[in-house]
Amino acid sequence: MSDDAVKERFNGIDKELEKHEKRLSSLEKTYQVMEKMEFRMGQLEETVKGIGVKLDEAADNKGKKWDKLIDYLFYFFIAAILSYLAVKMGIK
Repeated sequence: MSDDAVKERFNGIDKELEKHEKRLSSLEKTYQVMEKMEFRMGQLEETVKGIGVKLDEAADNKGKKWDKLIDYLFYFFIAAILSYLAVKMGIK
């Protein structure tokens, strides 16, 4: 092979190597972005789980409030009936 042929081949290989280095650099940047996205998605999942737990607790508390109201109404009506019976029986 002549020197010119070797130089041409070297230049061609050098250009290919530069292309691969640019692609590799681009892939490394993409990988870094993906790592950040994975971290953020993990944080988002934790936040969503926390919101779900809080919503479940709120729903349970709301149900407990209604249960208390029903208990109070039940005891009020029992007391009213007992008072009515006591008045009818002449107990003061």
